[in-house]
Amino acid sequence: MKKLLLITIVFLFAFTANVFGQETADVAVSTTIEGSLTIVKDSDLGFGTVSSGTTETIAPDAAEAGRVDISGDVGEDYFIGLPETTTLTGAGDDIAVTQSYVGDGDSGNQGTAGALTTGTGGTITTDATTGEFYIWIGGEFTTDQSQANGGYSGTLTITVSKNSI
Repeated sequence: MKKLLLITIVFLFAFTANVFGQETADVAVSTTIEGSLTIVKDSDLGFGTVSSGTTETIAPDAAEAGRVDISGDVGEDYFIGLPETTTLTGAGDDIAVTQSYVGDGDSGNQGTAGALTTGTGGTITTDATTGEFYIWIGGEFTTDQSQANGGYSGTLTITVSKNSI
């Protein structure tokens, strides 16, 4: 009986291997590594205390200008989105600030940096040695004589992307 059971088990294993055929498929796996991209605020754009009924201007090459620092791949092009205006809200009517920008791959070149176009169609090229790019932010606004006293603030969002914005 044990012999018959053993023969049956061997028989089943022998024919099972042929009944359940095995096929394989190869799948290619790949990736592309891009360098890191960071954007960090270095300083805010601050107009300080102003009087109502005036026009206030801070050029992007002024000491009070805001600044963001971008780090990416060395000598690479990046798409950039720079808002044309920022809205300040506060104690009274909103204040529209018209933005202006300059940029360069060297943090020491604020005074000679090139003008950047507002909107979402622009590109920048990071420094060929460091992969850095710096954007300085200026702005201008006018208030009515009746502008309410008090604090006003807003947020400006700069977008940088390897892909189109």
